[in-house]
Amino acid sequence: MTDNQSMKIKFKNALVFGWKEVIGIVAVLMTCAIVYAGMQHSIEESAERIEEISDRQVARSAYVDQKFSDVNENINKLRMDMAVSQSNQGAIFKKLDKIEDLLLSERARPAVYQTGGSN
Repeated sequence: MTDNQSMKIKFKNALVFGWKEVIGIVAVLMTCAIVYAGMQHSIEESAERIEEISDRQVARSAYVDQKFSDVNENINKLRMDMAVSQSNQGAIFKKLDKIEDLLLSERARPAVYQTGGSN
């Protein structure tokens, strides 16, 4: 074999080995691309799911805030009603005190008025 033929064989062997490496690298890169695409799809689905959950949480939070506001408003109305009721109770108690005073003053009058006659 001449040096020229030997070089051709070495070059041919090197070329074949090089193509095997290139095919291997391409296969690895394709696998990485497929995995990346799958991960990207999974990430997008997760992001959509997180957004849905976030929207539900916001809606739930708004509902709870509204209910809390309603309850707070009802408590304030009850407090106002109780205040009015207490002021009414005060007025009633004042009237009862006046009636009691009138009854006591009637009791303090002489017995003549109570019996309706004289001895």
